[in-house]
Amino acid sequence: NTLLYAYNNSDSNEFTIIYYNYKTDDKRVHTISDVIAVSGHSGTFAIAAKGQFDDATIYVTDTIGVSIATAVIPYVPTHIAVYGKTIAICCANQISVWRYEEEDSPQTINFNEGISALHLREKLVYLSVSNNIVSLDIPSLAEVSRYAVGIPAESITSSSDGKILALTDNSGTLQFFSTEESKVVGPARREVWNAAWSQDTPNQFAASERQKLFVYNN
Repeated sequence: NTLLYAYNNSDSNEFTIIYYNYKTDDKRVHTISDVIAVSGHSGTFAIAAKGQFDDATIYVTDTIGVSIATAVIPYVPTHIAVYGKTIAICCANQISVWRYEEEDSPQTINFNEGISALHLREKLVYLSVSNNIVSLDIPSLAEVSRYAVGIPAESITSSSDGKILALTDNSGTLQFFSTEESKVVGPARREVWNAAWSQDTPNQFAASERQKLFVYNN
């Protein structure tokens, strides 16, 4: 029921963080410096903020901004994702996974292949690397599989059951990939700029395409 967004409207490095409950119309306002990215899932939010050096702080909060956990990672991230009680963070050449209820700090490994997108599920983290999608095990971060998908994905989302990935590149090409069949499925879509899956129906999908919103049921 809560949306999280951040903005900077001044010459300072202070960002206004808004937790907005759209059912009650309640807003909680906080301030954090140098916000890079935010993400959320199932009532848990993560905020990445640049540190004083080449590092960053990850803040984990509830739906009204109360702190749950905080950790520092040794790089400035480009992507962050939340799934349940797990946080995944990456830059182009490093990836971290943090099960914040079980671990004091994230586990980080080098991944020198040029990561361009990240997506998190319960037991896997997906990375876009060139024209491939790589899945890593949680918590070991060992490589589980590597799929050739034909496009350098800039965004990865998945169906509610995790069986289909929606991949979008920086030109707006959308492609579906079946993790069960290990192959691209269905025709590619063009000029797609935003896409989302239903949270409870695996075959329902919506995308903004050529300035129109399309809803797909298969």
